[in-house]
Amino acid sequence: MELPKTGTTSIERYLVRHAPQLRKAGIAFPFDLSRRPKDADGDPIGVPQIDGSEYFFKTPRRDVPTTSIDWAHELCGFAGSEHLHSFLISDETLFNSAQGLRAEVFSGLPKNIEVIFLAYLRHPVDFINSRVLQSITGSDDPYSRFLKSLPGFARRYVQYGYIDSLTEYARHGTTLVRSYEQAARTGVVRDFCQALNIPHLEDGPEQYANTKSFGYKTGLVLMGCRKELGVFNKKRNDESQSRFFSVGDEVDDSKKTFLPAKVFDDVLAKWDEERPLIEAQFNVSLQATTKQKPAPDHLNIDQPFAQAFQNAARGIFDPEEERLLESALNTAQQGFEIFKDYQPATSPEPIAAPPQKNRGWFTRIFGKRAAD
Repeated sequence: MELPKTGTTSIERYLVRHAPQLRKAGIAFPFDLSRRPKDADGDPIGVPQIDGSEYFFKTPRRDVPTTSIDWAHELCGFAGSEHLHSFLISDETLFNSAQGLRAEVFSGLPKNIEVIFLAYLRHPVDFINSRVLQSITGSDDPYSRFLKSLPGFARRYVQYGYIDSLTEYARHGTTLVRSYEQAARTGVVRDFCQALNIPHLEDGPEQYANTKSFGYKTGLVLMGCRKELGVFNKKRNDESQSRFFSVGDEVDDSKKTFLPAKVFDDVLAKWDEERPLIEAQFNVSLQATTKQKPAPDHLNIDQPFAQAFQNAARGIFDPEEERLLESALNTAQQGFEIFKDYQPATSPEPIAAPPQKNRGWFTRIFGKRAAD
């Protein structure tokens, strides 16, 4: 069960595409896409097991329709099946939901079912920066609420780290931790299949979902759009963003993170503190450094970049987008202090290496034990 921005959607789409073949191989991945909207490529948007978080964890997802999956029935059928040996569930929002785990669901499983949880961890600077970028383009919150939420990504990590969730889940059983950076070199889906001994049924390079990256200057232009619009119209937003991205790819080579020096240093200090403990406890090698550089407290674009962006947009943007762009560029030149409300927090107690038991942890796969 990965963090967001570590290939979860790509893995889920792989499991959906190949669900019939995987089931023949003894691997169940229940899902219901009947109530999911679709993107421009016809792929369902959202989590295919959205209400799994409500059954296994106390984290209902009220932002999207629930599915029709009867989880108790599915698990009962799995436990009694002679053919099925693995049962997969997935929801990236659960990484930080350790305290809401419904222990009674896991403890009430038949004894022949072993629960294994799999997590991909990413360098926290890259992870937090990616979450900020995703929020700029994907959040439906009004601008003021959206802006207020951004410091929370860093604040929570500095206070709890990854190890807080790992510790809680490890109390319930076996935990597998993988490095996202290492997995991405050969393909996250391929690595996922290898980690859980699942058939990998696709050849060629992997096609990742939700991986559109852009420089922080383009991010600031999109921030300007958010401020001008207040709330994005989802359909209109998706269509316009692709054109903004196209222009950004042409003129923006900025590589800075959105994290100012204070936030950047706090995150690195927390990572330096907890990474050796995670590596030792979970027998994994995690990326120690990042190529990102800290940003100034006040982020803005300069006039030459604004002019270059506007020139590149001519003939690509429609009149409404051109008007929005002009306002957004003016706003982005004035700039933002994204982490103005950031207040560092410390862990409530010193980090301790988490114990591991024989059962439990994150939601990725239920596997049957060999008969005693």
